[in-house]
Amino acid sequence: MSRRNFNPELNPSAGSIVANIQITSVAPSTPAANTVYRDSIVRGWCHLSGATWTIDDDFNVTSITDNNPGDFTITWETDFNSATYVVAGAAIAAIAGNALGIVEVTDTAKSAAVVRIAVINTTTGGETDANVSVVAIGD
Repeated sequence: MSRRNFNPELNPSAGSIVANIQITSVAPSTPAANTVYRDSIVRGWCHLSGATWTIDDDFNVTSITDNNPGDFTITWETDFNSATYVVAGAAIAAIAGNALGIVEVTDTAKSAAVVRIAVINTTTGGETDANVSVVAIGD
């Protein structure tokens, strides 16, 4: 498992080509060309292995808490500025014909520091363990 710390500074490695990039804090209603906005940068992601929620790889994730089968909480290493960031992901079905999806669990409030996720088997309606990839975007 690798550990990557979030650093908001753009620091390309030697030999990288970066041209005409501006990083600003707030995106206008019509984003400008060749501009990266702070609130549109991926601030954290992880890939997890099923039943024990083992972190296979991550960026800006401190830990995973196993709440129940198919239910886990991600703790971010560097908090977001608020709880209004976006979380998206995918669950990998081990059995053909099972359709899986991920949802934010709202009985535990999402905060700048943590988000609770459940993997739902849309065929059976129950929560299930699966390999999962999660990405969080926001400021």
